[in-house]
Amino acid sequence: MPPFLYLGGGLHKYAFKDVLLIKRDAGGKLSLATSVPEATGPYQFCAYPLAMVDPRSYYTVLNPDTRSDYLVINSEKNIDIYNVSQSKMARSVPRKDGNTTINIFPAKEGYVMVYEYNKKEKTTRLSIEAL
Repeated sequence: MPPFLYLGGGLHKYAFKDVLLIKRDAGGKLSLATSVPEATGPYQFCAYPLAMVDPRSYYTVLNPDTRSDYLVINSEKNIDIYNVSQSKMARSVPRKDGNTTINIFPAKEGYVMVYEYNKKEKTTRLSIEAL
């Protein structure tokens, strides 16, 4: 192959699709627990490591009161909160709603911090909400 093909981003394309949850048993074997449906991202060339180009960020929130585990998936268009204990989507929040941009960050156990920025009024609102 000519070297300019490798320098231009490689020969293959990929796209991010569903999120797969994997569990490990007591013996150390991995198995597929479930998959979380997500929108397919744009196709990109394989020139960079996946951690540098993944448009989503992931973190977990544990709620000790209800004994529930949540997976928060920040994607480009939506913020999805998936209840791992019940294997269902708990909530989906649009990232942009008119003039308001919303971000969700982890806070203390069982809570998330919601950051809302209103571009028209130039105001910021922070709140801590329970899951």
